[in-house]
Amino acid sequence: MDGTGQAGQLSAGDPGRSRHRRPAPGPGPALREAEERAGALQVGVDTVEFLGHRDGVIEYGLSLRRDIVRAMRRHRPEVVVTGAFSVRMVGGIASQADHRAVGPAARDAERDAGNR
Repeated sequence: MDGTGQAGQLSAGDPGRSRHRRPAPGPGPALREAEERAGALQVGVDTVEFLGHRDGVIEYGLSLRRDIVRAMRRHRPEVVVTGAFSVRMVGGIASQADHRAVGPAARDAERDAGNR
């Protein structure tokens, strides 16, 4: 390995969105993308690609898998890491629905990416 890495993000996190309050004013996703890229550099990841999905409403399906497959084929990763996709996280906290959708989609897309 040459000491570089790539990361794919399905969304920029759309800060300030919740069912309890309106979106926060300000730079929003652009700021989150800059923060993610800066943090990634700290751990040797020089490329972060955001796939443009809206945080909080990502659903498992063919279109999500297709987007992940395309990114995997572009970057050709040796290792794929995704968040946990169980119903409960550490400490028993309920996982978010979009997070639970991304894990299986990434796993399935990894297989799909090799089926050319």
